[in-house]
Amino acid sequence: AILVQDRLATSFGDADLDGVVGFADFLRLSSSFGSHGGWRDGDFDGDAEVGFSDFLILSTNFGA
Repeated sequence: AILVQDRLATSFGDADLDGVVGFADFLRLSSSFGSHGGWRDGDFDGDAEVGFSDFLILSTNFGA
């Protein structure tokens, strides 16, 4: 949380680090859904898998 919110000044779900959790981030997550990945792919919970828990994180912060 410190890295994402304080150092990167963004929210969980911001895959492209543009400061907004939006449709572009959803597209990154959806294109990697069900596979291995990192933050830029939509793995927001850090388990190296892009899945439903990552979608929940993105949807909770959508628009932030």
